[in-house]
Amino acid sequence: MRYSDRLSKLDRFDYFYFFVIVIYAAMALPATKNMVKPPSGGIIAFIIPWGLTAIFIVKHKISFIDRKLTMVTLIYFVWVILQIIKYRIVYDGAFIYYGNILIAYILIKIYGYRMFLLYEKFIFFLSIIALLGWGLQIIAPAPLTLFMKATSLYGFSQESTIVANNIFFSLSNYSKYLAQGYIIPRNAGFASEPGRFAVMLVFAILSNLIRTRFSLKHNRIFWILSFALISSQSTTGLSGFMLILFIYFLNQKVKKRVTLIIVFIPLALGIILLPFMGEKISELWFNNEDVQNAVYLAQYREEGDRVLVPQRFVAIIFELMNIKDSPLLGYGIDTIHSYVRRNISPFISLPGGVFAIVSQFGVVIAFLVYRQLYKSSFYFQEIYRYKGKWVIFILFILMSLSYSLWFAPFFSTIWLFHLFTPSKSKLVLKQHGK
Repeated sequence: MRYSDRLSKLDRFDYFYFFVIVIYAAMALPATKNMVKPPSGGIIAFIIPWGLTAIFIVKHKISFIDRKLTMVTLIYFVWVILQIIKYRIVYDGAFIYYGNILIAYILIKIYGYRMFLLYEKFIFFLSIIALLGWGLQIIAPAPLTLFMKATSLYGFSQESTIVANNIFFSLSNYSKYLAQGYIIPRNAGFASEPGRFAVMLVFAILSNLIRTRFSLKHNRIFWILSFALISSQSTTGLSGFMLILFIYFLNQKVKKRVTLIIVFIPLALGIILLPFMGEKISELWFNNEDVQNAVYLAQYREEGDRVLVPQRFVAIIFELMNIKDSPLLGYGIDTIHSYVRRNISPFISLPGGVFAIVSQFGVVIAFLVYRQLYKSSFYFQEIYRYKGKWVIFILFILMSLSYSLWFAPFFSTIWLFHLFTPSKSKLVLKQHGK
């Protein structure tokens, strides 16, 4: 059975439902962010995904009688109860996070491996639109800006990373990036910012290469996705891309590797030496003075001021402070209980970060989550027979350095896939063509 045959069993509603999941993962609009950062999006954030999910559950007669789901539910709600005892308050966000786990369970049970092809196809389609929009922003910025603002579903502030979004395309804030030293606009695709767009592209590129047995011949999807990734000018995305290129090199025949080394090394150096990459890399070097400066700036924030988002490695220091303060249970659903916001400043907002899940949920749940990610990474390699068992594990952690991925429904399917997937005897393990 080929991929196309398996996809033919899906109807229009199945396609539409998954498209909505992809849009929510991009988090371009406040309403879509509510699935990961409650309660930022209002009632619409519940009506759209959960209304569609309810229809989806009935349509496919999805059963939640599952031993592994019961185990996850038990562990999670024991943690929730301990949080309630600790803070003496019930947060609706606890149920939103659990709802995201249920959506991931549903996606895995109904779509299975098909969801990665669907994801790749949707990202490819949206990347074409993104490249066209980005090109127009370069050659005809005024007309495009007028059109985007007229069709935007939300009024963004002048300080936002994007100035308009109509679901299919996000217009990046060129003035903001120009002030930061960028020569041409950054391509935000359909996401909340260029970096998150790049993260979504990275996973689509890896999916494409695994599906096509790491072949670039006549692989137009790979080239379109790669060009879109470069147009985002994202350090995080291009770092992930270099890791993927290394895995591509690893999966080639020995004779071909010599030629690829000649190509790969200059390409990697070229990416590192790009102007925006050099500036970002220099920002990664930090010391105690950087942490003190962040603390100083945050303490002088006032009500109504924009929150301070520290540089990613300074943010790791802050997350370690949170972990030290509450290692077993974490600070919980609301970041106001974190050590940093309680004792340094309530105006500090930390990015996703590799330690974010530890500081929020505690070391026990974080260990279980990382363990499942590790198992899923090995499981994908076992199914598709490529070299690099650890690639998905490392790539996911690398991409989560700056962005919240763990509980966005599509991304959560990656680390939960091994847990909720059917037994291997029921799977079609044959590789599929482009």
